[in-house]
Amino acid sequence: GVPVARPLSCLVLLQGVLTLKEGHYEGGWFGEQWKASPSPEEARRMMKGAGETIAAVHVAELTIGACTWSDLFWSEGACYLMDLDETRKRRIMPARFRARDLARFAVSAEEAGVGADLLNHFLDSYLAVTCEERKEIVARMQPHLKKQRIRRFQQDAITAQPLI
Repeated sequence: GVPVARPLSCLVLLQGVLTLKEGHYEGGWFGEQWKASPSPEEARRMMKGAGETIAAVHVAELTIGACTWSDLFWSEGACYLMDLDETRKRRIMPARFRARDLARFAVSAEEAGVGADLLNHFLDSYLAVTCEERKEIVARMQPHLKKQRIRRFQQDAITAQPLI
């Protein structure tokens, strides 16, 4: 299954749906945990967990949409998808949307100063679950990486070292 916080209750409102989810007492948002300078072993576990979580979503024939480090939660050695607002089942061009998810994660990693070896570890963990070819995935990511990098520069004047 897809690692998400277990919903506890749901309330339908005029403005949308309000969902109460289980809480996690340990850990925190992926980006915040990264800023806390995890040990090299923990950094590898985080990248592996993120790769496996995103792969689980994609194997379930879903795409995340907003696949940035602020949408993932790291707790007790596991990575959880917390923001499901843009998660969709894609029937038309699903590979394109999966590549966009991966590109958004990669740009977040670049902005956080992740090294190429750790980003490759993330991608290896993803590919181990999806059984896709690295060359094909990286090629599909390229237009999305370019678009995300331009957008981040325009929004926040952030320029990071491209890793993919």
